[in-house]
Amino acid sequence: MKKVIYAKGITLTQAAREIEVGYHSLIKTLTPSVHIKKGGNEFRVRECRYIREALAEWLECPYDIVWGKGSEFFLRRLILEEVDNQCNARCELEKSQKKKALGL
Repeated sequence: MKKVIYAKGITLTQAAREIEVGYHSLIKTLTPSVHIKKGGNEFRVRECRYIREALAEWLECPYDIVWGKGSEFFLRRLILEEVDNQCNARCELEKSQKKKALGL
């Protein structure tokens, strides 16, 4: 999920403001913590439903698709779409700047 936020070109601080949650709570929800158990480490993420729901709403996607089984494939697609959108926007900006420079 952090990669999706970064792909949108904003920081986690900005995302926390936009979805109106505390920065620390957002970080705790998105960052896995390590719990040492007999037999090995166990990675867990805080499951804060209201923050997860706010993130899903911010992405304009259903909660189950963003946080459910197989969500990593959906999130990868979101990242690729966002990168593609930013590349297209950058190309359009460069074209308009070239036209302006040429006086067209």
